Amino acid sequence: MARIEVAIPELAGIAIEQGMIRDYPYGATVAHVLGYVAAVSEKELTGDPLLELPDFRIGKSGIEKSRDLSLRGIAGTSEIEVNAYGRVWREITNRPGQPGQDAVLGLDMAMQDFVTRRCASGASVSCVLLDA
Repeated sequence: MARIEVAIPELAGIAIEQGMIRDYPYGATVAHVLGYVAAVSEKELTGDPLLELPDFRIGKSGIEKSRDLSLRGIAGTSEIEVNAYGRVWREITNRPGQPGQDAVLGLDMAMQDFVTRRCASGASVSCVLLDA
């Protein structure tokens, strides 16, 4: 990334964008349990500056909502001094962020996969599994 960023003036049409992602190893198979993330609404603002970032997402349902704070981690901060041209002159302080924790769930993935494939053919399907 550093090599590309240094050469940005010569690379027309190339831009580096930074963002946050969450990794879902089983994707749609467990989407109903995991929930989803979306932009922060006005009523969810708590004074945390992280929530006011334009592209920031928080958990809206499922595990994403119930474990949002631990999945999110803690943002780092960096104070820098820049010159009149906006170029970084020196770094004053740097507090690295902490990544969020992994969510470990006890799901029977073979059963989840079976039910997902079995229910894929119907337009409106529900499933209840009981261990009698």
